[in-house]
Amino acid sequence: GGASRWVWNPVAAELMDEFHLLLPDLLEHGRSGGTFSIRHNAELVAELIALRGHGAKAHVVGLSIGAQIGLELLAHFPQSVSSALLCSPLTQRIPGLALLTDVRWDRSARALMARYMRVRTWPLVRANQRALSIPARYYPELLEDTARLSLDGFIRMVRENLNYRTPDALEGVQVPTLLTVSSREPPAMGRSVDEVAARIPGARAVNVPGAVHNWILQKPELYAQTVRTWIREQSWPAELEQRPTSRGSKAQETPKPGR
Repeated sequence: GGASRWVWNPVAAELMDEFHLLLPDLLEHGRSGGTFSIRHNAELVAELIALRGHGAKAHVVGLSIGAQIGLELLAHFPQSVSSALLCSPLTQRIPGLALLTDVRWDRSARALMARYMRVRTWPLVRANQRALSIPARYYPELLEDTARLSLDGFIRMVRENLNYRTPDALEGVQVPTLLTVSSREPPAMGRSVDEVAARIPGARAVNVPGAVHNWILQKPELYAQTVRTWIREQSWPAELEQRPTSRGSKAQETPKPGR
């Protein structure tokens, strides 16, 4: 959320010789225009897959807001998805953030976010870079993306992310799905992953030990290996741990870590 496709560059570098990659900028992110919404982004990604995907299908990979968009794809465009690897899709409330999500606090929320936008070039962007474990070499890209965000677009993105809830239509989805949550994330993220895994038939859920929310930049080699093994074998690297609540199908009751 808030950054464009450069965040995927280290992972893409590991995979580009093996897979045909599509890396879109979300609405109101990077150089994309439009008006941000999770559902509209999913519609556009489905269109992109139809136009550019092999056989009009794709293995969908997403982190955070990208994972929420992945859930929308599964719920409403499952015919476009060969498999899904969705990392930390938030579907549960995070305590203490009602100010940002409740329309009754709109004026206060706008004032708070406007203050961030006014000083976003420093030091808050630098603090955000450290909090998300973004390597220092990417600070110029993060600064540029943050500077492009409008206040209204920023508010839309934050509220869409924090207010997102699991789609009911997931109950009938028959797409192989792996969900991950990093060990250094709020408890609400683990509850979200468990809830989603319980709603999608046969879905698996794993922990990423020692990882932060943004592990595509913290551990890009491990992330790429997770993508690779999930697409090819529907397994995961040995470093990842199956969550106790992960049920999966009868054919997958025994965890299948792999290399």
